[in-house]
Amino acid sequence: MGSPLENVEKLAHSAAVVFFGTVVGNVLALVGQVWIARELTPALFGSVALAYTIVSSVGILTLSGVPDGVVKLRSSATGDPDRQREVTAAGLFIVSVVSVVASVLMYFFAADIARAAKDASVEQFLRLFLPYLILLPLGRVVLSILRSEEKSFAASVSRDLLPRAVALAVFAIALILGAPVLGAVGYWLSVPLVLLVSVAYFLRRYEVPVPLGFLPPRERIREVWSFSWPLAVSSGLFVVMANFDVVMIGYFMQSEDVGYYRAIQPLRRVPTFVFTAISFLLLPMLSEHYADGEYEFIDSLYKRSTKWVVFLTFPVVIFLVCFSPGIVQILFGSKYAPAAAPLSVLLAGMFVRSIFGDNGDVMKAIGETRGELYSATTGFLTNIGLNVLLIPPFGTVGAALATVSGYAVYNVAEVVVIHRTVGALPFSVETYKPLFFSGFVAVSLRGWFWGEQIGVSTLLGVWTAIVASHFASVYLLGSLDELDRSLISDALTKLDFSSI
Repeated sequence: MGSPLENVEKLAHSAAVVFFGTVVGNVLALVGQVWIARELTPALFGSVALAYTIVSSVGILTLSGVPDGVVKLRSSATGDPDRQREVTAAGLFIVSVVSVVASVLMYFFAADIARAAKDASVEQFLRLFLPYLILLPLGRVVLSILRSEEKSFAASVSRDLLPRAVALAVFAIALILGAPVLGAVGYWLSVPLVLLVSVAYFLRRYEVPVPLGFLPPRERIREVWSFSWPLAVSSGLFVVMANFDVVMIGYFMQSEDVGYYRAIQPLRRVPTFVFTAISFLLLPMLSEHYADGEYEFIDSLYKRSTKWVVFLTFPVVIFLVCFSPGIVQILFGSKYAPAAAPLSVLLAGMFVRSIFGDNGDVMKAIGETRGELYSATTGFLTNIGLNVLLIPPFGTVGAALATVSGYAVYNVAEVVVIHRTVGALPFSVETYKPLFFSGFVAVSLRGWFWGEQIGVSTLLGVWTAIVASHFASVYLLGSLDELDRSLISDALTKLDFSSI
């Protein structure tokens, strides 16, 4: 294990690599979703998207918390390759069993789910998406090997870049053949397939063994499962919070409304871009320092990583929140105009997650899997109750309010557990004081252009003004200390991938 300073530098380098991949990958995902939404009617897109949302949610549930368990236990077993192999094999065994059971159940209950959604076409799409339930769990577990080995470039290519690029090619070929609906299904199915193939290639390149066909000892299966099952439950509740709004819109409203709401989901993920970059190394790094009782370093890294997340996320979020009508118009066309209001609510609420930092990985690193479960439960109950109460009177805006309220409760509960366990908090004055000026600039510009139809050139000018004001306030208010500046410089100079 390196020194705290070396590990912070490593985190900055890894975060720069993964952030680049995350941004490009999510841009490709946005292009794909915009393309599919434009080629299909809102009603047809809503049917396909509802089926995919259900299957992808079940797919996340079949992970059973195992990928994070594999990262944690492999990182703790550094220097013991036999134990690492057994941990990986146990993870693959668990998700294989669970995913097969989930696939069988989905096949037989597809008709019942379609009836509940009041959309007969959902049954066919659910069955077409069944391979997703096998491919995703296997791909995510083998990806956890790269994560535990701290191979940020390989993981970014495998998770963010290559799958999205291939998926776009699949949809393009389907359009040429005159089959846009099957192309949409192929687009989403190709993502976990390419993930699995790409990770397998990199593991072979790095000569990291994958224990295929190796039956792990029972005690190792129990070890992985005992660590992972609370994460499985909490991740399941998290999936519900992420997707229950889409399902409830399908239940209470029409397929068109599902289409409007589902189309904006890639934009809703913007606040999580930096989270993904930071978390790649944060979990294994904090796990090592927690084992050594270095609580002060955990608090320092928690605050610093939160500061980076907030600084890089805020200008994008405030721009999208203030100018969502024009952005939706440009990306999706006027037929998706009803999606603008829920998009603003979702993004504003999701930014709350940035304010609290990457508390999920901190919880896992300090072994608070049960605390994670309790936190997720409080958020889950809030989400469910508010969705049922708010969707009938307020429609998609009510769904957005319910979702962000659930996340807010969840994050507050996590921070309380972290502070009680290791005394760490994500908050610092330096993190939040630059937000007031750039926020004022964004709101003022929105008022200036209120009631006008905003074009691409105007949006680019507004974006430039918001970004310039934000980073000027970060610099002028002294929110970056000497270590921050050093880490930024180091991350940029090392972003050449030459040593990977």
